Amino acid sequence: MDESISRFCDKYIYFSKAYTNKEVVINWYVRHAEAYIAAHKNVRLHRHTAEDVCDYLEEIGRDRNLLDWQYKQLIIP
Repeated sequence: MDESISRFCDKYIYFSKAYTNKEVVINWYVRHAEAYIAAHKNVRLHRHTAEDVCDYLEEIGRDRNLLDWQYKQLIIP
């Protein structure tokens, strides 16, 4: 894993703990973040915009195999 992505994930875990103390939930948050990063591997994280995130969530939301609760988990931290 790229060092900058690793640092991002470490910070993401740190701040996620402010919202929940359930390790399993934090692990899912990280998996979702990693999937987002993997879907945009040609764009550095600091260059992402709110529109990029919205576009990604819209695209994921079109997946017919994704259950409602899974999408909610993805969009509501």
